[in-house]
Amino acid sequence: MAVCWECRERLLSVTRNLGTKQANRFLFNLFIAFLPAAALGLLFIQTIKYYLFHPMPVAIALIIGGLLILWAERRVHVIEIESVDDMDWNHALKVGCAQCLALIPGTSRSGATIIGGLFFGLSRKAAAEFFIFSCYSRDVCCYFTMSTGARNFCILMILECLRWGQWRPLSVRCLRYVG
Repeated sequence: MAVCWECRERLLSVTRNLGTKQANRFLFNLFIAFLPAAALGLLFIQTIKYYLFHPMPVAIALIIGGLLILWAERRVHVIEIESVDDMDWNHALKVGCAQCLALIPGTSRSGATIIGGLFFGLSRKAAAEFFIFSCYSRDVCCYFTMSTGARNFCILMILECLRWGQWRPLSVRCLRYVG
């Protein structure tokens, strides 16, 4: 909610200007950045769960991620893109490929996107802004593309938990049947 409030001007600008070249290019870039992780996630979800959802791979991913952040902060940045409005599909695809690292459990989605953006020539501001819009638009898409049955079941569980005042098991139940 806080992110939406902070980015409200940009969100309103995009929605007001739908159909213009700049807004369409921005939305197209978000879609292009979404594709690599979506494709790899669909192809390898079972393999990722089987091999990587264990404490050791997660710990290794956390350590490597931390080292990559330290390295990225110390390296000299060559900025090609100052703003997300300056991005083309090629840069969006590169950042989308960097987001694929977040499929590894223990890897930060924001870290993968922002460090990938910096590595591929985006300014810090552009990389952070692109992360916000690409990741949150993906979350919204995932919610709306959930199966109707899972969504309806989750709504029923929420109503039942509210009725009986059982707050703690609410999120666990919904995640078990939706995720």
